[in-house]
Amino acid sequence: MNKRKVILALSSIILSMPLWSQWAVIDPYQTGSAIGVLFPQFNGWHGSGQLGGFTQQKWNGFEGRPQNYHMFGDLYIPKANSSLGGIVYTEIFGQTQSRVAAFNFTYRIHIGDLYLLPTIGYQRHQFVYKSNSSFPVDGISSQGISETHTGNQLNGGLGFIYDKWYGTIHYNGYSNINPKWISTSLANQPWSTSFSIPAYYSAICGRSITIKEWTFYKSIIARSNLRSIQLDFNFNASYKRWMGGVRYMLTDGLALGVGYDFLDRYRLSYSNVIGLSRIRRGSNGTHELAFRILLNSKTDHRILKNFALF
Repeated sequence: MNKRKVILALSSIILSMPLWSQWAVIDPYQTGSAIGVLFPQFNGWHGSGQLGGFTQQKWNGFEGRPQNYHMFGDLYIPKANSSLGGIVYTEIFGQTQSRVAAFNFTYRIHIGDLYLLPTIGYQRHQFVYKSNSSFPVDGISSQGISETHTGNQLNGGLGFIYDKWYGTIHYNGYSNINPKWISTSLANQPWSTSFSIPAYYSAICGRSITIKEWTFYKSIIARSNLRSIQLDFNFNASYKRWMGGVRYMLTDGLALGVGYDFLDRYRLSYSNVIGLSRIRRGSNGTHELAFRILLNSKTDHRILKNFALF
C-alpha cells in the first residue's frame, strides 16, 4: 500500500471514530435535570412548560476535548392531554462538530393511579469535519478540506408513572449518514467517508421516598445497542430545596452533583465526573453545569412531584 492510501485510510478512521462513540447518544450526566433529553416519555411531567439547558466540558486535560451545549424545552397541553418537546444540541470535538435537532410527542393515558406515556419522535443529525492542519499527500495539502454529513433518526417508547414509581423503555432507530462529496480533491481523487448511527435501547426505573422534609431518590439506567450494555446506578437526597447525588457508571466513573431549587421553579446544578479508567484519570475531570426553569408554579396537571439530579 502506497503512502497516499495509508494516509487516506488513517484519516477515514480518525473521522469515523468520534462520530460513532460520542454522537450516537445525547448523554446528560444530570438525567433528572434534563429528563426529556434521554427519555422524552417524561416531557410534561410538571403539567406546564419547562425550559432548560446544560453544558458538558469533558476531559479538560486533553487538547481538542469534547465540548457539549444543549437547550431543551417541553410543554404540556391539557386540552390535548399530550406534551411536545424539543432539543437543540451542539458538540465540538477537535476538528469535528455535531449538531442535533429533535422533536418529540408524548400522549398521557390516565388509568386510576397509573399514567402511561407513549412517545414518538424524530431527530435530525448533521456532522461537519474541517481540517485546520496541513499534511502533504503527493504534494497536495489537506488544509481546508471540509465534509458535511446528514442523517435522520426516528425514536419512540413507552413510559409509566405510578404513585412514586416511574420508568420507561426508549428506542432510537438506526440512522444511515449520507456523505456529500467534498468540493476539492485530495491527491487528485474525491475523498469522502461514510458511517451510521446504530439503533439502541435505553431504560430507566426509579422511585422516591419521603421522610419528613427529606426526599430520597434511587434509579437504574440501562442502555444497549444489543452488543454491549451500560448500567448507571443513581442515588440522590434532597432537603427542602437543596439536593445532592451520586451516579455510578459501571466500570467507568462516578458523577457527583449538587443543586438548588429556587422558589421550586428555578434549578441550578453542577456535577463533576471522576473517571475510573486510565484515560479519564489523566483527563483533569469532566464538568457539567445545568439549569431548569418551570414556567409556572401550578401543579394541577403535575403527575410527579420532582426529578432528582441523577
